[in-house]
Amino acid sequence: MCGIAGCFTNNGLINKEKFKNALDSLDHRGPDDSGIEEIKLDNGFLILGHKRLSILDLSRLGHQPMISSSKNLILTFNGEIYNYKELKKELSSLGFKFETSSDTEVLLNSWTKWGKDCINKFRGMFAFCIYDKTKKILTLVRDNFGIKPLYFKNDNSNLHFSSEINAILKLSPYSNKPNYVSFYNYLVQNTYDNNCETFFENIYQLEPGHLIEFEFGDEISFKKTKWWQPDFKKFQKPNYENSVFKLRDLFLKNIELHLRSDVPVGAALSGGLDSSSIVCAMRYLYPDIDINTFTYIDDDQKISEFKWAKIVNEYVGAIPHYIRGTSENLKNDLDNLIISQGEPFASTSSYAQYCIYKAARDNGIKVTLDGQGADELLGGYDGYVGYRMLSLIEEFKLFKTISFLIKWSKYPRRNIKLGIMDFGRITLPDKIYMLLRKQLNRDFRPNWLNYDFLKKYNVYFSEIRDDFKNEFSGKRVTEKLIASLNGRGLPALLRIADRNSMHFSVESRLPFLTCDMAEFALNLPENFFIDDNGLSKSIFRKAMKGIVPENILWRKDKIGLETSQEKWLIKNSVFFREIVESWALKCDAVDKERLMKYFDFSIEKYHNSDAIWRLINYAQWYEHFIG
Repeated sequence: MCGIAGCFTNNGLINKEKFKNALDSLDHRGPDDSGIEEIKLDNGFLILGHKRLSILDLSRLGHQPMISSSKNLILTFNGEIYNYKELKKELSSLGFKFETSSDTEVLLNSWTKWGKDCINKFRGMFAFCIYDKTKKILTLVRDNFGIKPLYFKNDNSNLHFSSEINAILKLSPYSNKPNYVSFYNYLVQNTYDNNCETFFENIYQLEPGHLIEFEFGDEISFKKTKWWQPDFKKFQKPNYENSVFKLRDLFLKNIELHLRSDVPVGAALSGGLDSSSIVCAMRYLYPDIDINTFTYIDDDQKISEFKWAKIVNEYVGAIPHYIRGTSENLKNDLDNLIISQGEPFASTSSYAQYCIYKAARDNGIKVTLDGQGADELLGGYDGYVGYRMLSLIEEFKLFKTISFLIKWSKYPRRNIKLGIMDFGRITLPDKIYMLLRKQLNRDFRPNWLNYDFLKKYNVYFSEIRDDFKNEFSGKRVTEKLIASLNGRGLPALLRIADRNSMHFSVESRLPFLTCDMAEFALNLPENFFIDDNGLSKSIFRKAMKGIVPENILWRKDKIGLETSQEKWLIKNSVFFREIVESWALKCDAVDKERLMKYFDFSIEKYHNSDAIWRLINYAQWYEHFIG
């Protein structure tokens, strides 16, 4: 894993020292090596930079930016191509020579042979820039799911791009203006990272599965292309037992590929199905390797995963590391956490993850396998109850819908009322939905916002609801899963995991997120992964039988990475109140008096800790990045 950055200008020379300082802000992403290439163009200057975290081919031969043997292509690459050995063999048979054992050279030669069509051959996570001297085109590419980040700013005369926004801010120092659409969506709707917008005005992220080609003339022109989306075949009706076998085979092959490394590999373990399956599959495939696991343990026994993680650790003979967080730890680490993320995030569960990667680094683990993406591919979380009910109704299965709801409600943390509310959330007309939201104190227009100010920035004061397509009638869960891959859901989790892991120079790998597995899973009938009893990930549980302990396979409760957030906020309420109040004094988008009344009421009544955390987070982010 690495950090990349680049800059083009047609307004004179690039300040190399300024660029080096921007690149150095990515040291944590690549502490092992650094490189810069300068290219004089007909009408400007281009500079590409790279910070390397050595995972494959630890020698200096993997140095970047890397130049092709023809001297025509220059590449700066962040990520891993897991099937690089197979591609290298194919390219060698076509006459290509290799001087390294790195996946970077495989990528470079693949582009030489197949051009941008080579991207569809890659199985991995990646964000890279490649400049073609002959075609005079600079291409930025991001992997299928957006596991690896890539940001850019283009003002027609200057292009800046990087793995992290902070480097762009150093290259373009007047870019630290808040995006008030993102401000509203985050604070009111808890929505972020669901499109190309960021929390900064005029700084964008390249969306998952996209590439963008820049040509440098008197002005910078560009063309953005979506190069990947899941291939959905509505009328496919596979055999259940064959599908179980296929899913098992795909997952084990993914684990095998993701373990390719020249440095030690560990795993984040929660005790839930996804992370437990990864750890158990590692042992199943490699009976003799050391497996270091890292688990966050909360002091509140109601949300502690210690019991379940211990079962898995003992089952595989792992080397366990248990990490605890406290309100005092959060207070002390708050600035580092927020600066490392670069943008606000949803809850303090991100801090638990931050602590896990810190422990991995401290114990000499440079690569971890993690379970992100399983819920979005296999119908996890609480079983997408409203969407499943809608699918059944569209198939005119009313009695089955009622039966499903009743059986779904029997699981922990569920009830019939929640199921009906979820169904109403996605099906009610907008006016009725907004009225009910207001009755539940979840108004889209809280009284502490300055609406006259926000209207100047074209803020839409409502929720952008699901847009159901006719082609997905009877497959509403599938439609939602596909949407969550690059909309609201997975991208936010991936951004948080990337920043947390890379802050400690740890590469986080996600074996659930491969295009092969996605296209297979998303073409399964919905009752394969959410069965008629409301059990989520049903087919995956069956696929892991004999690999994962039975009591883990059939757990009915899902806790995940939770913290004692409410207790932490109350304990540090004076400290956090000062942060929010200081920000409110200089932010024109809020009414300070009403905001502080809302804050005090919420702390006093133990009300909506997630919303209060978002205020704290945004306020401290604003202090560090906007000023």
